[in-house]
Amino acid sequence: CSWIAESVGFRSQDHIQACYLFLYTFAVLVNTVVDIAIVLYTTYISMVVRGIRTNDGVLIEDLPDIASVFRSYPMMKVFGSTLFDYNFPACFVLP
Repeated sequence: CSWIAESVGFRSQDHIQACYLFLYTFAVLVNTVVDIAIVLYTTYISMVVRGIRTNDGVLIEDLPDIASVFRSYPMMKVFGSTLFDYNFPACFVLP
């Protein structure tokens, strides 16, 4: 990010720092979105392999759409636990 911000050709250090901040924030945002997508996908696959069912007895893989899958209690429970394990302590304590 720093190399790009310095290569753009800004004349003042303030503009270079502002560009760096924007690029760094964007990079962190993209990384977070990709990480959450990977956690969601791996959580879903592990639940399908184990044959997890919703409270109504429907298999997770038989739910009609992504919204239904994400709103199901087993998905929220396992996703929350997996996301916490993924982030703590690596992201929250030791960044």
